[in-house]
Amino acid sequence: MNDQNLRILIKQVAVDLPLGVPPAATPCLFSLTLETDITGPFLGDTDDLHITIDYSRIVRHILQVLPGQGPFADAATVAEAVLVYVTAFDERITGQHLWMQAGHLELERNWRRGT
Repeated sequence: MNDQNLRILIKQVAVDLPLGVPPAATPCLFSLTLETDITGPFLGDTDDLHITIDYSRIVRHILQVLPGQGPFADAATVAEAVLVYVTAFDERITGQHLWMQAGHLELERNWRRGT
């Protein structure tokens, strides 16, 4: 991270997501932590409130929209769905690091714009 980037941490969002093949899909509790890098401008750099990023929208998406996109085949599919959403969320997002835990399973994914 340099002076032109800001790192945002969304920590331990817990959500029940349907996992498996219908009709046998069952809820599975996922805990997600997302570290996101963005470039400026940032609030305070200008008076334009339209440039602010509402990170609560990402959390609301995980809690309210993501469960309806299932059932998910596996944890990797859940990770991909989260990363796709956040990637499209704002063009200033340059990178993401996702940690996810479901039961005894832990999964990490990294993404950088342009790679």
